Amino acid sequence: MEHTVRIGTAVTSVCLLRMKEEALAAVGTEDGFVVIVSLKSLRALFRIAVNGDKSGFSTGINSIEFHTPHLYCQSRAFVLAVFDLEQCLVDHQNGQTVFAPVSTLPINSLNFCRVHIAPLISLVHASAVSTTPSSMEVGDAMLMATTGVSQDSDQLDIIDLRSKRFYIKGLTPTTSDSEVVVPAKTGMIMCVKMFPIPESMRSGDLNEFCVNVGYESGDVICYRIFEAKHVEQNTFDQAKASVLWSVKASSQPVTCLDMCPKSKYAVAGAADESLIRIAIDQQSSSKLKSVTLPAGCKGASSIQIRKDGRIMAVACWDSTIRMFSAKTMAPLGILGADVHRRGIGCISFVTPITINGGLKSTEDSSIAQNRNDNPILVLNSSSNRESTAVVGSLKKSDGYGMRGNVMPDNMMAVGTEDGRLVLWTVY
Repeated sequence: MEHTVRIGTAVTSVCLLRMKEEALAAVGTEDGFVVIVSLKSLRALFRIAVNGDKSGFSTGINSIEFHTPHLYCQSRAFVLAVFDLEQCLVDHQNGQTVFAPVSTLPINSLNFCRVHIAPLISLVHASAVSTTPSSMEVGDAMLMATTGVSQDSDQLDIIDLRSKRFYIKGLTPTTSDSEVVVPAKTGMIMCVKMFPIPESMRSGDLNEFCVNVGYESGDVICYRIFEAKHVEQNTFDQAKASVLWSVKASSQPVTCLDMCPKSKYAVAGAADESLIRIAIDQQSSSKLKSVTLPAGCKGASSIQIRKDGRIMAVACWDSTIRMFSAKTMAPLGILGADVHRRGIGCISFVTPITINGGLKSTEDSSIAQNRNDNPILVLNSSSNRESTAVVGSLKKSDGYGMRGNVMPDNMMAVGTEDGRLVLWTVY
């Protein structure tokens, strides 16, 4: 099929990225490789053995994140491997086929929680960045939120990947400082997401930000992470945490969550038909907005909100992707009813460019491009699934609508369990 790239083995993670003049997809596979695909030629350039000679079907790639020029690959072989993608491209052009990581870190891979990695400078407000020495240099810190490295899967660790030191360790609802009522038992951590704290909720502490955690119990808990200053000594302790709010999102485990780009709300999916939007600045569960997915969806495996904050994609266990308005939660349509035939492993919108920890703006106008693409009807009239409007198109093999090597911001990649990378543009 001309709108897909065949990877070979089941796709477990994907990241769309821009590297200099290259529009690329980094595709993680079930057998422990990251395949680098050119979106201009629609061909695999090379593959990286994340686990070295230990690759196999039990060492798949759980997540991939890109922060220029580093590719962060989370393996189920209990390791996070960091590769310099820029150097890998140069080595590939010189004929090299083996690529060594620039850094590795042992992590907890006992469950399927995907780590979240972000530069600290992108999480804190610019006005909160102080020139006073603290326990963490903001410009240098690259933070990773993950389940407990000690293999306690109900605990949250936040680690600075550059110094390989704990920013916060062993965080649970009961160990945090809070007056908010929290559940006595939460079970395993299922998903995590760090984000800047809303301006209205800032307390003035240094380097404060938030992290949402979805649990096996169906609870979503929002923690505030901060560095407290001792006025008399003018020194800082290791980061502390408090619970901002705790909500019951579902009676089933929370399987995925994402944040709107402006940190106004979070959206969580579960192992049932529940889809919950949570206002970050509201602590009352009465302010929740819930949507019930149609019967037959069986649950959500991944949620992605596009970086313009308008469109939300939900990968369901019935091999479809359901599109919603991120603002109103109104359903917009279904993608892939006849395309993702054997299940969806992952979805990804275009990754915002980060250079030296900061965000680099891209062409927002490109979100509205590709209106002239030939639409692909995503439902057959004989399908048992409900009818819906077409909201996407499968791109032709002309470089997927890219102007030169510029990747449109409305592109979405889907990794399937039958070993394919499917590219959509979503209006």
